[in-house]
Amino acid sequence: MTMGAAAIRNGELSLREASSLYGIPKSTLERHKNKKVNVPSCLGRFQPTLDVSIETELAAYCSDMQHHFIGLTIRDLRQMAFKLAERNG
Repeated sequence: MTMGAAAIRNGELSLREASSLYGIPKSTLERHKNKKVNVPSCLGRFQPTLDVSIETELAAYCSDMQHHFIGLTIRDLRQMAFKLAERNG
């Protein structure tokens, strides 16, 4: 989407060419070209609860457990995330 809108703004492609090349409707590309679309920094309804570093630590732990063939349930993961959040404030 951003590549198509940037190509139109730079004059590299016409609206119709970018639409067919990227498979995006012309009206959508035109809105993005004119910057009439507000793209939020965080998608979804809620702001993230955990910091990015904590999330990567949790993901690394889950990956490590997978390599050791230790299965984790969703409940286990939620409990670990809660404990990490409490420990880190």
